Amino acid sequence: AIFFARDLDINRLGTLTISRGMTIDGSGYDVSLSGGAPLLTVSGHTSPVLLTSLSIIDSGSESDNIISISGPSSVTIMDSTIANHETFSGNIIFNETDLKLINTTFTNNSTGGNLISNGSGGTVELVNSTISAGGGLGLGSGNIENDSGSVFTITHSTIAGGGVSNSGQMTIGSSIVAGGVSCSGTITDGGYNLVDVRGGCPTDSGTTQTISSSEVFNTVLDSLADNCGDTRTHALLPGSPALDAIPNGTNGCGTTITTDQRGITRPQGSACDIGAFEL
Repeated sequence: AIFFARDLDINRLGTLTISRGMTIDGSGYDVSLSGGAPLLTVSGHTSPVLLTSLSIIDSGSESDNIISISGPSSVTIMDSTIANHETFSGNIIFNETDLKLINTTFTNNSTGGNLISNGSGGTVELVNSTISAGGGLGLGSGNIENDSGSVFTITHSTIAGGGVSNSGQMTIGSSIVAGGVSCSGTITDGGYNLVDVRGGCPTDSGTTQTISSSEVFNTVLDSLADNCGDTRTHALLPGSPALDAIPNGTNGCGTTITTDQRGITRPQGSACDIGAFEL
């Protein structure tokens, strides 16, 4: 494992390649990885890779993926920020293995591809995480692409713009998706979502509600800010329909999901809030 004893900016002209199981932990310090593209490649590892408490920032490319992840073992990125990347035709993350993104914020990224592209056979779990400004444009593209033969699960996360395109299997639960979700592939409504009315999936029924993307920052979310914790988040506005929407004991509220992205206890009261932020 690699730990740090001070703040450090690891600025690379080339690619950082990880080919064996390892932990890189920046906890307690401001540790950033920046430089050229591909910025980070993880492949060939036979035991898990954990990247935690890092700022993965400031990379650009015409066609390369910024972060490329393949197997055979798993990769977890948690308590981290992925920001300020630009690629004209690549993706910010391209995944072909078992990838977990936990308590992580994407912001100020620009791509002609997607922020997260899950290739065939890949599995992604997005948990207690925030996708903010930046990404491709248009309904069903720009933030998340899940290919045929792949599995993508979104839990207690806030996607504040851009779209979700699915051709594989996708489950969305307890999350805000302001950019719309395409209805292709298999979409499972995990319940207690707020989703853009334009996409049509999951449907406005049961515990899932639809919202208009034009109203997201008027009635649902505040601007991205430092609300304490390791990463920036979108706080909920007073009166937001996301507040106290998930009964305690339902959808993991207070049982399997006991904190929000910042580490604040869930629930604050008798019910949990939808998305990555608990008020």
